Amino acid sequence: MLTMHICRRRHSSALVAERRMPARSIVLHLRFYTGDHPTFATAYCGTQCQACRHWDADKASFKALRKLHRAASIFHEVFVDFVAMTYDPRIAPVNISERDGVVHFQTMGIDSFEQLLGFQGKHVLGRFPDHLAPSNEIRMMALMMDACREPLTSALLLFQVLIEPLCDSIEKIAFLPKNIQQPMKFTNGTLDSAKYTSLVAHEVIRATMPSGQQFIFDFSGQQFGWMEFMAPADKYLRHRCHKIKSTQKSPFSNLGDISSLLEGFDLTDTTALQIGGGVEKITGAIWKAKKARANKLAKTLNQHITENFGGLSELLNMPNPEFQDAHNSVVGKAKMELIRMAREFENSETMRFYLSSNGSGLEVATTGSLCQKLTKVWLTEEEYEKSKNAPFSLRNVWRQRYERHM
Repeated sequence: MLTMHICRRRHSSALVAERRMPARSIVLHLRFYTGDHPTFATAYCGTQCQACRHWDADKASFKALRKLHRAASIFHEVFVDFVAMTYDPRIAPVNISERDGVVHFQTMGIDSFEQLLGFQGKHVLGRFPDHLAPSNEIRMMALMMDACREPLTSALLLFQVLIEPLCDSIEKIAFLPKNIQQPMKFTNGTLDSAKYTSLVAHEVIRATMPSGQQFIFDFSGQQFGWMEFMAPADKYLRHRCHKIKSTQKSPFSNLGDISSLLEGFDLTDTTALQIGGGVEKITGAIWKAKKARANKLAKTLNQHITENFGGLSELLNMPNPEFQDAHNSVVGKAKMELIRMAREFENSETMRFYLSSNGSGLEVATTGSLCQKLTKVWLTEEEYEKSKNAPFSLRNVWRQRYERHM
């Protein structure tokens, strides 16, 4: 988290007299916190700072750092909205609660979500059910679960538009986390499948600036109760990382390696085994749909920034009051575009789930012609509700319709 504090450095009497400054400067400094621990401090952020004798030496470094943090703050807000509006329905929660300091995230279970998604032809992307979360903090924990891969896979172009131009190089780091602020348990239908999300590798981005400074971007750390989305790399890794599992330098593909995506928390163990052989195909379809939406969003924001502010550099160099208005403009534009694209997608006749001919094994209909045929096979909400507790009956109805119309 980026916070402000009052500088406690004493200035010499000569400087005080020369600049008419108090003995204890009221200059504000930028300081990063990782949890409750201050990890990095740098100056300066106001005109009084500029009057100090240190300003000339630190000016370039500060401005570069401020631009990077501003870009990351825009990306973070847009990314949160993006994840919420392109949610994978296979891991959609049916209950989110907090008991004894542990957040519990429960899904409906494999058989139930196959029925719900396949029998009714649900779209491959949905919206996060905000109403289930008892607080905004818990909503963010649940929403960011398993989202750590997305900045460099589905949302890569968005990252390349907003942040990568400010960096010399970037690399992906996968590690086992420590110092979890609040634990979360993921339950896939039954309590027997419950597991702590912090036992799975977490991914972050390490960016190297032209100055050589390195920072970590952690846009999904709120799943562990961590609040900062940017922090100095050495301090972050010392405080958050138990063991590094792998690193990967850019360039990254625009979709990411599907096999690496299958290592994600939502598709491990029984889920991947029971969905069937089409799990890679389904995951690929979902991530391609996410990528397509993120790419459209990135191009829209790039055009918005260019037309309204002259470009990314000009936007990030604005004085504080003007930048805050510009920041709100960009984030607001992204939110409106995400809502528009979600409505358009929900009204489309492609990228919908269906079941194979015998009523088992989830598939994705990617063409309009296939979806047109399946409209005569998919069950209505009323038909599904009548028979959802009798899977054998549901599958019989499905098999008969499938054979008749397909």
